Amino acid sequence: MSNASTITTLSNSGAMSSGNGGSGISQGGAGGAGVSNGGTIRTLSNSGTTSGGNGGSGGSGLHGGAGGAGVSNALGGTIATLTNSGAISGGSGGGRPGGVGGAGVSNGETTLTSGGTISGRIGWLSNATGATIAGGNGGAGFIRGTGGAGIANSGTITTLINKGTINGGAGGAASSVSGHAAGAGGAGVANSGTLGTLANSGTLAGGLGGSHGKVGGSGGAGASNAGTMTMLTNSGAIRGGNGGGGFVGGAGGAGIVNSGAITTLTKKGAINGGHGGSTSFTFALGGPGGAGVANSGTIRTLTNSGTIAGGNGGNGYVVVLGAGGAGVANSGTITMLTNSGTVSGGAGGSFSGGVGGAGVSNAGTIGTLTNSGTISGGNGGGSTFGTGGAGGAGVSDLGAITTLTNSDKISGGAGGAGVITGAGVSNGGTIKSLTGPVFS
Repeated sequence: MSNASTITTLSNSGAMSSGNGGSGISQGGAGGAGVSNGGTIRTLSNSGTTSGGNGGSGGSGLHGGAGGAGVSNALGGTIATLTNSGAISGGSGGGRPGGVGGAGVSNGETTLTSGGTISGRIGWLSNATGATIAGGNGGAGFIRGTGGAGIANSGTITTLINKGTINGGAGGAASSVSGHAAGAGGAGVANSGTLGTLANSGTLAGGLGGSHGKVGGSGGAGASNAGTMTMLTNSGAIRGGNGGGGFVGGAGGAGIVNSGAITTLTKKGAINGGHGGSTSFTFALGGPGGAGVANSGTIRTLTNSGTIAGGNGGNGYVVVLGAGGAGVANSGTITMLTNSGTVSGGAGGSFSGGVGGAGVSNAGTIGTLTNSGTISGGNGGGSTFGTGGAGGAGVSDLGAITTLTNSDKISGGAGGAGVITGAGVSNGGTIKSLTGPVFS
């Protein structure tokens, strides 16, 4: 269904889908969008199924076609209200080599013109309890496709309310371990534009990384922000996808990854990094676990009264690695981090003694870190061949922390066989003021 004019109400309780892309000797054709809007839709309501078409298969050496979006709101298009109590999904990428999966909902980019800016705009996007918005899976092949995002925004979304499930598509599998890396999983929500409020009481999940490659695909982030987000509140679950298996395991996706600006991040639920991919190949490496929250941009306020945890490292067969992910990994700026719940690093992978992740790992700047709950490092992994992995520190600082105040417990993770427990606070940077007990 395509609109370039004005629709007051568009309601679907059946099945609305687009055609698949055609196959070709060169590149496969792209799948169409279930709903394509370049005009104005005041109310779009879905209680049935809305899906994008699958991409067509490609010829030798060229990509399969991209999957189409379930709902595509193009540059200059406006959807005032989009409510979903059914299923909205992007199409899968074509194979041989793999195309990119389509987004469940795609909202168009912002473009600067002589008269100002033009962007795709969605006022209110609501996903109900039991409903799903999903990105399409990446196509498989010698060159593999990336999974599509559940919601991809490069324009403006004023309010996004999720009570159901929003998940990224899985990365495409590679055809052999001697070829390329497998495809990365898509993000549950990927924002590179402006998102006013994202309120989650359901599940936001990154897609799984593809398997069978020279390197397993990385898991997708539960929520990824490279733009501007005013408020993110979570009372449900946000989790990164697990890394795929391969000769080298793929990295787990972060629960939340921010390289842009988030004003307020508040959570009472659970944010988890994905687990690193494991490998059974001799002399091969397990993948690192993803961080619960990974920040290389700016977060003004991060408040946790629930659980933030890094993913476990993947199991490697002989050679070390498979480090656990940090609970919070910061290489940017966090003005205020307040914890009254639990922040923990992931455990290191087994067989070769992966290192446990830090509860809070800082290589940037944290203004104030206040803990009245528990911050702990992950345990080091066991080793079949000798010394185990080191336990992660509760707080590891290689940057600058102005004030660290603790009124409860900060502790390091237990080391693997023959290795001591990680430090409560490990400081190789600058901590101007440290107040309260620190346990190790």
